[in-house]
Amino acid sequence: MPETQAAADWGERVFDLEAARANFPANLQRLVAFEGEGLRCSVWFLTPGQKLPSHKHTLSEEVSIVLEGEVALLRGGRKTTLRPGDVLVSAKSEPHGMVNEGGMPVYFLTVISPKKSDFVPVPD
Repeated sequence: MPETQAAADWGERVFDLEAARANFPANLQRLVAFEGEGLRCSVWFLTPGQKLPSHKHTLSEEVSIVLEGEVALLRGGRKTTLRPGDVLVSAKSEPHGMVNEGGMPVYFLTVISPKKSDFVPVPD
């Protein structure tokens, strides 16, 4: 699983994308924005060419929302471009992955519930 970092000093329920963008460490892909009792909200950052490998969650459902940039969704042997405002819903055990094939960074938000999750790699 990619390296993560918590954003505890940003407030309990407020997330500032501009602050995240300015403070995203170069080697970090995921920043946990906040966690509740039953969910976790994270912001993901993919540089051009960077990939979130195809995987599934057998314990959780996940919603992903593209905030900035365009990203290729890899799902079921198909590739689809997601743009800002697009929402992806991944059911339990549904394989999904993303790759930034463009020239600009990509930011997307994920909400996963329950937050106790697993990351099971699957072939593209």
